Amino acid sequence: MIKLFLPLLLLSGIVQAQTGSIGGTVRYINGLPLDDSTVVMIWQPGMPVIMNTVVSGNYLFTNLAPGSYEMQAVCWKDWGGCNANDCLFIMREYVKIPPLLTGLALQAADVNNSGGTPNCLDALAIARRFVYQIPNFLPPNIGPYPGNQDWISEKFQVVIVPGSTLTQHIKMICTGDVSGNYFPP
Repeated sequence: MIKLFLPLLLLSGIVQAQTGSIGGTVRYINGLPLDDSTVVMIWQPGMPVIMNTVVSGNYLFTNLAPGSYEMQAVCWKDWGGCNANDCLFIMREYVKIPPLLTGLALQAADVNNSGGTPNCLDALAIARRFVYQIPNFLPPNIGPYPGNQDWISEKFQVVIVPGSTLTQHIKMICTGDVSGNYFPP
């Protein structure tokens, strides 16, 4: 029995050494942890997506095969955090009055997902949604620009090597909340 168990134990150690892991935190842009209805997804092109639920703002993937992966987070919490200040920040961005938006805040400003510089149409959509005139940023006819979803995540490309343990923190923001003042439930 011991003779049979030892090779299996050694083999399992070899297999684990051929894989890697990645973990980290998922936080709102203002630093608050996102958990419960937040999921981190990691995938290789052409391969199935691996998902992991965020618990207490943390996630962990283990036994990942070596290779290049893409990853991001997805959140199903309620949208919020937008108000007239966000409209003002977007208009300041449009006319280039500092401080200018960067990173996720700049992505969150493009609520109609036009790909251009955030402008008065984005600010107007935020104002309309803030006062409940529209339920989301997706237009009913899904015209040339489908509009942005309610949450935006940083996206990363990571490389897993055998025996590696990587740390990757992910930030998220509600579309339109360019000031980052939301306190997610």
